[in-house]
Amino acid sequence: MSSWDIERQRKLNNEFDNIFREHERLQQDLNSDQTQHYEGLLNSINKWEDDSIKKIEKTAKTARNDIEKLLKNTNQQLQRFVNNTITEELREALREKNKITEFNIDKWLVQLSQARKELENLSSTIEFSYNKSIKLIKVKQTNSTTNLDYRT
Repeated sequence: MSSWDIERQRKLNNEFDNIFREHERLQQDLNSDQTQHYEGLLNSINKWEDDSIKKIEKTAKTARNDIEKLLKNTNQQLQRFVNNTITEELREALREKNKITEFNIDKWLVQLSQARKELENLSSTIEFSYNKSIKLIKVKQTNSTTNLDYRT
């Protein structure tokens, strides 16, 4: 074997050793916990989740406040109706019981029935809007520029 052949063989052996070490490092990386490589992606998902939850909580709080205001306003309106139409007339009738007529009795019964019906039939609806203010996420794998050929 010539010195050129020996030198050539030594270089090939060194290159093979380098390839073998890189192969071992790649195997270790493939077998190790990959979450560190995807930590940025996982953090993005966590941020999206937190932001979405905050939007939902804010919207739910607003809806609860709206219901409380609606019930309070409706109750106040009904209270005013009862006070303005029935309460004063009943107080006056208590003072002058001998002036009560069947017409008054019928009128008060109708008014009380109407007020009771309004109270029992308080209804509201909740409208759910699906305008996608909370964006959905999707994980996509971007293909590397290297074409991996698994054929042997």
